[in-house]
Amino acid sequence: LPHHTLGAALRLEGKCREAIPHFLEAKAIWEKTLGTSHHQTSAAYFDLGVCYTDLGRVQEALPLLEKTVEIRVAANRSNGAIAEAKWQLGRALWESGKDKPRGLALVQESQRKLAGLRQGREIDTWLAAHKLAPAAPPPVAPTPQPK
Repeated sequence: LPHHTLGAALRLEGKCREAIPHFLEAKAIWEKTLGTSHHQTSAAYFDLGVCYTDLGRVQEALPLLEKTVEIRVAANRSNGAIAEAKWQLGRALWESGKDKPRGLALVQESQRKLAGLRQGREIDTWLAAHKLAPAAPPPVAPTPQPK
Protein backbone atom coordinates (compact mmCIF):
# COMPACT_ATOMS: atom_id res chain seq x y z
CA LEU A 1 0.00 0.00 0.00
CA PRO A 2 2.77 2.57 0.70
CA HIS A 3 4.09 2.20 -2.86
CA HIS A 4 0.68 2.84 -4.37
CA THR A 5 -0.02 5.77 -2.05
CA LEU A 6 3.30 7.42 -2.89
CA GLY A 7 2.76 6.77 -6.59
CA ALA A 8 -0.73 8.27 -6.44
CA ALA A 9 0.59 11.40 -4.70
CA LEU A 10 3.28 11.79 -7.37
CA ARG A 11 0.75 11.22 -10.20
CA LEU A 12 -1.54 13.91 -8.79
CA GLU A 13 1.44 16.29 -8.83
CA GLY A 14 1.98 15.47 -12.51
CA LYS A 15 5.13 13.42 -11.81
CA CYS A 16 4.27 10.23 -13.66
CA ARG A 17 7.86 9.29 -14.44
CA GLU A 18 8.60 9.20 -10.71
CA ALA A 19 5.28 7.49 -9.90
CA ILE A 20 5.64 4.55 -12.30
CA PRO A 21 8.23 2.57 -10.27
CA HIS A 22 5.95 2.78 -7.22
CA PHE A 23 2.92 1.60 -9.19
CA LEU A 24 4.94 -1.25 -10.67
CA GLU A 25 5.99 -2.34 -7.17
CA ALA A 26 2.39 -2.17 -5.90
CA LYS A 27 1.24 -4.12 -8.97
CA ALA A 28 3.81 -6.87 -8.35
CA ILE A 29 2.90 -7.16 -4.67
CA TRP A 30 -0.85 -7.17 -5.25
CA GLU A 31 -0.70 -9.61 -8.16
CA LYS A 32 1.27 -12.01 -5.95
CA THR A 33 -0.85 -11.60 -2.81
CA LEU A 34 -4.33 -10.80 -4.16
CA GLY A 35 -4.27 -12.05 -7.75
CA THR A 36 -4.65 -10.34 -11.11
CA SER A 37 -8.44 -10.00 -10.92
CA HIS A 38 -8.73 -8.32 -7.51
CA HIS A 39 -10.21 -4.82 -7.38
CA GLN A 40 -7.21 -3.58 -5.36
CA THR A 41 -4.83 -4.80 -8.07
CA SER A 42 -6.92 -2.86 -10.59
CA ALA A 43 -5.90 0.36 -8.80
CA ALA A 44 -2.28 -0.27 -9.79
CA TYR A 45 -3.34 -1.16 -13.36
CA PHE A 46 -5.42 2.03 -13.54
CA ASP A 47 -2.75 4.38 -12.26
CA LEU A 48 -0.06 2.81 -14.45
CA GLY A 49 -2.37 3.11 -17.46
CA VAL A 50 -3.07 6.78 -16.75
CA CYS A 51 0.63 7.56 -16.34
CA TYR A 52 1.56 5.67 -19.48
CA THR A 53 -1.13 7.56 -21.42
CA ASP A 54 0.03 10.88 -19.98
CA LEU A 55 3.57 10.07 -21.12
CA GLY A 56 2.43 9.07 -24.63
CA ARG A 57 3.05 5.37 -23.98
CA VAL A 58 -0.49 4.38 -24.95
CA GLN A 59 0.40 0.91 -26.23
CA GLU A 60 1.52 0.04 -22.69
CA ALA A 61 -1.54 1.73 -21.20
CA LEU A 62 -4.21 -0.05 -23.25
CA PRO A 63 -4.02 -3.58 -21.77
CA LEU A 64 -3.83 -2.16 -18.24
CA LEU A 65 -6.88 0.04 -18.73
CA GLU A 66 -8.83 -2.75 -20.49
CA LYS A 67 -8.10 -4.98 -17.48
CA THR A 68 -9.13 -2.20 -15.07
CA VAL A 69 -12.53 -1.84 -16.74
CA GLU A 70 -12.98 -5.62 -16.82
CA ILE A 71 -12.19 -5.99 -13.09
CA ARG A 72 -14.30 -3.03 -11.98
CA VAL A 73 -17.33 -4.21 -13.95
CA ALA A 74 -16.95 -7.81 -12.71
CA ALA A 75 -16.50 -6.65 -9.12
CA ASN A 76 -19.59 -4.43 -9.43
CA ARG A 77 -17.60 -1.38 -8.34
CA SER A 78 -19.31 2.00 -8.15
CA ASN A 79 -20.56 3.59 -11.35
CA GLY A 80 -18.04 6.39 -10.79
CA ALA A 81 -15.09 3.99 -10.58
CA ILE A 82 -16.22 2.20 -13.73
CA ALA A 83 -16.84 5.48 -15.58
CA GLU A 84 -13.43 6.81 -14.56
CA ALA A 85 -11.75 3.66 -15.93
CA LYS A 86 -13.77 3.86 -19.16
CA TRP A 87 -12.83 7.54 -19.55
CA GLN A 88 -9.13 6.75 -19.31
CA LEU A 89 -9.47 3.72 -21.61
CA GLY A 90 -11.38 5.85 -24.13
CA ARG A 91 -8.72 8.53 -24.01
CA ALA A 92 -5.95 5.95 -24.57
CA LEU A 93 -7.85 4.32 -27.45
CA TRP A 94 -8.36 7.70 -29.10
CA GLU A 95 -4.76 8.77 -28.64
CA SER A 96 -3.43 5.43 -29.89
CA GLY A 97 -5.41 5.79 -33.11
CA LYS A 98 -6.37 2.10 -32.75
CA ASP A 99 -10.10 2.52 -32.29
CA LYS A 100 -11.15 6.16 -32.22
CA PRO A 101 -14.91 5.45 -32.52
CA ARG A 102 -14.88 3.14 -29.47
CA GLY A 103 -12.60 5.56 -27.63
CA LEU A 104 -14.90 8.51 -28.24
CA ALA A 105 -17.97 6.47 -27.25
CA LEU A 106 -16.31 5.49 -23.94
CA VAL A 107 -15.27 9.10 -23.28
CA GLN A 108 -18.78 10.40 -23.98
CA GLU A 109 -20.41 7.67 -21.85
CA SER A 110 -18.11 8.61 -18.99
CA GLN A 111 -18.79 12.30 -19.49
CA ARG A 112 -22.51 11.75 -18.92
CA LYS A 113 -21.87 9.71 -15.77
CA LEU A 114 -19.23 12.04 -14.32
CA ALA A 115 -20.91 15.35 -15.19
CA GLY A 116 -20.40 17.94 -12.47
CA LEU A 117 -17.45 16.09 -10.92
CA ARG A 118 -13.72 16.85 -11.32
CA GLN A 119 -13.36 13.98 -13.81
CA GLY A 120 -16.31 15.31 -15.81
CA ARG A 121 -14.57 18.67 -16.12
CA GLU A 122 -11.37 16.89 -17.21
CA ILE A 123 -13.36 15.13 -19.93
CA ASP A 124 -14.92 18.43 -21.05
CA THR A 125 -11.45 19.96 -21.31
CA TRP A 126 -10.10 16.94 -23.21
CA LEU A 127 -13.02 16.99 -25.66
CA ALA A 128 -12.57 20.72 -26.28
CA ALA A 129 -8.81 20.32 -26.79
CA HIS A 130 -9.46 17.62 -29.38
CA LYS A 131 -12.28 19.62 -30.98
CA LEU A 132 -14.75 16.83 -30.31
CA ALA A 133 -18.42 17.21 -29.52
CA PRO A 134 -19.59 16.60 -25.99
CA ALA A 135 -21.93 13.73 -25.37
CA ALA A 136 -25.55 14.34 -26.23
CA PRO A 137 -27.76 14.41 -23.17
CA PRO A 138 -29.96 11.36 -22.70
CA PRO A 139 -33.34 11.72 -24.39
CA VAL A 140 -36.13 13.09 -22.24
CA ALA A 141 -39.41 11.23 -22.31
CA PRO A 142 -42.30 13.40 -23.50
CA THR A 143 -44.63 14.68 -20.85
CA PRO A 144 -48.08 13.07 -21.17
CA GLN A 145 -50.72 15.59 -22.16
CA PRO A 146 -53.98 15.64 -20.20
CA LYS A 147 -57.05 14.56 -22.18
